[in-house]
Amino acid sequence: MAKKKTNQQPQQQRKESPMGHIIGFALSLIMTFAALYATISIDLPKPIFLTVIIGLAIAQALLQLMMFMHLNEGTAAKYQIWTIIYAVFVALVTVLGTIWIMLYNMTGH
Repeated sequence: MAKKKTNQQPQQQRKESPMGHIIGFALSLIMTFAALYATISIDLPKPIFLTVIIGLAIAQALLQLMMFMHLNEGTAAKYQIWTIIYAVFVALVTVLGTIWIMLYNMTGH
């Protein structure tokens, strides 16, 4: 009897430490409370206030993608990042296009 050859390699088991998740959670809380503090306590001009809040929101979204969704790990990380960039682009075109049409479509009315 001939033995079947298999090209299966032993699965590498990585030991994940919960420390990365704890750090990500703590940073998320810090950013959330920073946005809350900026909203309640600091009297900033509206454009600066919106810039701070949007900046914290983007930073927190990126942090959660990296720390909890493991976006930067694995062989398909590049494709996942491009998929997210494309999804954001489609969402922006849809929202901004809709607003543009609602504001500047004056024909017939």
